[in-house]
Amino acid sequence: MRLKARIILLTLVLGLFFAWAGLTKTGYRLESFALDQFFALRYSLLGPEEIDPRLLLVGVDEATIEKFGKPQLLWQKDLAGLLALIKEGEPAVIGVDLVISPTMHGLAPDDPLLERFQEEAFELAMMSLGDPPVVLAEVYSEGFVFRGQEDKNNVLSPTEIVLEMLQEEDGTIPRLAMANVPLDSDGVIRRSKLYHRVDAEGRKTPSNFALRLLEFATDTQVEYSDPELHWNGKRIPLIFQESYLINFPGPTENPGEEIESLTFPIISATKLLEGQVSPEVFKDKIVVIAPTAAGLMDEKVVPGDPQYHGGAVHLSILNMYLTGNFIERNATLWVALCLLLSWAGWAIGRRGNPWHGSLGAGLVLVLPFVAFVWLHQWLPAIFSLLAYSCASFLGYLERLLTIERDRARVRSTFARMVSPQVMHHVLKNYHKLKSGERKEITVLFSDINDFTPVCENHPPEEVIRMLSEYFSLMVDVIMKYDGYLKQYVGDEIMVIYGAPDDSKDHATRAVLTALEMREVLARARETSAGKPGFYDIKIGINTGSVVVGKVGPESRWEYAAVGDDVNLGARVMSAAQKMGLDIGVSEATRLRYVKEMEENGQFPDEVKWISQGVQSFKGKISQMEVYNIERGREVL
Repeated sequence: MRLKARIILLTLVLGLFFAWAGLTKTGYRLESFALDQFFALRYSLLGPEEIDPRLLLVGVDEATIEKFGKPQLLWQKDLAGLLALIKEGEPAVIGVDLVISPTMHGLAPDDPLLERFQEEAFELAMMSLGDPPVVLAEVYSEGFVFRGQEDKNNVLSPTEIVLEMLQEEDGTIPRLAMANVPLDSDGVIRRSKLYHRVDAEGRKTPSNFALRLLEFATDTQVEYSDPELHWNGKRIPLIFQESYLINFPGPTENPGEEIESLTFPIISATKLLEGQVSPEVFKDKIVVIAPTAAGLMDEKVVPGDPQYHGGAVHLSILNMYLTGNFIERNATLWVALCLLLSWAGWAIGRRGNPWHGSLGAGLVLVLPFVAFVWLHQWLPAIFSLLAYSCASFLGYLERLLTIERDRARVRSTFARMVSPQVMHHVLKNYHKLKSGERKEITVLFSDINDFTPVCENHPPEEVIRMLSEYFSLMVDVIMKYDGYLKQYVGDEIMVIYGAPDDSKDHATRAVLTALEMREVLARARETSAGKPGFYDIKIGINTGSVVVGKVGPESRWEYAAVGDDVNLGARVMSAAQKMGLDIGVSEATRLRYVKEMEENGQFPDEVKWISQGVQSFKGKISQMEVYNIERGREVL
């Protein structure tokens, strides 16, 4: 019990350890690989997640680049025209996920290109004002910051113009927001970060591009109170670094189809500019203008899609808020699951069944996927499998130290009663033994002559020693010929050949056992140096058809042979004693012995059969010839 308690305690400690490890940043990196597979498998099995019908992507595709027909630095006027067309449809809000910020380094004050930059930046900035609201994207890139850099006066950006025109008293910029989405260490986007702005009083306000669109579209502000984020009465589950998981509904599709794609509707900006799409499709929509052309390098790697449109990342965040399908990583559930699976692994490991262990491992992987799909809960897969596997090992180790040790002791004890072959047969064929079966077997009965008088002339301790030596000699011979030692009854031994182990030479083995028992006792008498012992026995052997199987209740049963031919074996032993013989063998056994020897290509005359005539037996109407046997040739 002490070992079991220690194993259980160690199992629970392992469960807590793996739960803690899974919640660390290292654990996040490992578990994120399983999360990626969940996204891909969910889409392949069930299709895309629920999509809010208000979301729409206007893609700047290859056809749009060709229509603009100029370098990207000169697109600001074209984007202003695109915004004007979308505004005609009265959308709820428009987000421009394109940052065009030409620098003025190297340009003379009277350079016409500088004047053009200024005019186009101002035109795009002015189109961003008014209703419906337009949110312009800011982007922080390595080595270059579009807002807040020391040399910002050398950057011509509509965001800078909007900054100066819409600067509020508290310092917040409602129509500018950060479009950056953090990459994990493997280059995959799985999270969105808040990117706060800090007002004059030190209060933090999330400056996330998707959240700013959400606020304008729903007229509900996102509230942040460290460490929680709330919107519209909902608590948004944060994980670390003020970020939350993005529930990507499915892979995007190459643009080209009007308002149709695998997930979010995508409209080519070219079709809108050419009048192929009516601005009415934008009525009350949340529109994001973003690159979809591969040449604009805005394709992202997300779970389930290595070429996800950057604008669709923001739409995925918006969709998650609007549908309420947030992915939550609940620390309490992680700990509970790891503890539960640790206990389950220990319990299954103690059973020692590899099929149960494999099935349990499969369920460990299926359970997090089911929770992810239907409950939007991110549960550990890798660390829960580790917890389950380690606990299974501990459970099996306990089994080896306790159950298997006890089983080995039982097998060892059983093997002392029967031959190893018989033991394995009984253990493998338990259910067959229960129902019983009819078989032809050979039974051998032996009994000590004058057992009672000898016991009366010796103290009990001496009798016990003599019996132990006698049984030791006899059992060795019985095991040598694969006999099933059925029972001891006082000084009597009952042995079965041919059951439970199937054999075709059961009569031969019984006959050879009787001859060797006689010889072993004769040698024991010669070497006893006058020490008292049991050296005179009588043996009876018979062959016949009986029913063998398990007899008795489940609490205490034994393997038995039932039938008239079993009783006849005991009668043959009694008849042998009356005739003054040490071995009596029935005619049925003799005939079976001859048949077995002939089938094996051996000579049946290696045993001398000495007929004692036809004998009658108590309780039997029919008579049978009885033989004494010796080693040598047959006497006819």
